[in-house]
Amino acid sequence: MLTCATMLLGSCENSLDILEHNLGSEHSEVAEVLHSMAKLHNEQHQYREAEAKFARAISIVKKELGEAHPKIGLYTNSIGEAFQYQKQYAAARSSYVAALANLKQSLGPKHPGTMSASLLMQAAPFDC
Repeated sequence: MLTCATMLLGSCENSLDILEHNLGSEHSEVAEVLHSMAKLHNEQHQYREAEAKFARAISIVKKELGEAHPKIGLYTNSIGEAFQYQKQYAAARSSYVAALANLKQSLGPKHPGTMSASLLMQAAPFDC
């Protein structure tokens, strides 16, 4: 039986193929689809696949839009969630700290996205 996430991943794969063919594999729209796919992999507990797609999306955005772009913060926060789900708390914390720094700089400390990232980091369990 196909789950919604599985069907969505199939649609995303098709979109990814089209975007890579038409825009190139390093386009920011490709990063958007990769981020969506990674979030779906997280939902299905496929954390290695999620990590790889998050990392590729981050790399593309850094090249296309620069290190200070808020999508870097968003995507870095998302990869932190993948680490947290796997109980890789040091890697999760590092990702959350980097994401929060980016979002504070790019969006400001009072932006809802920044505040959401801050709350996520505060609520996360970390090894001492």
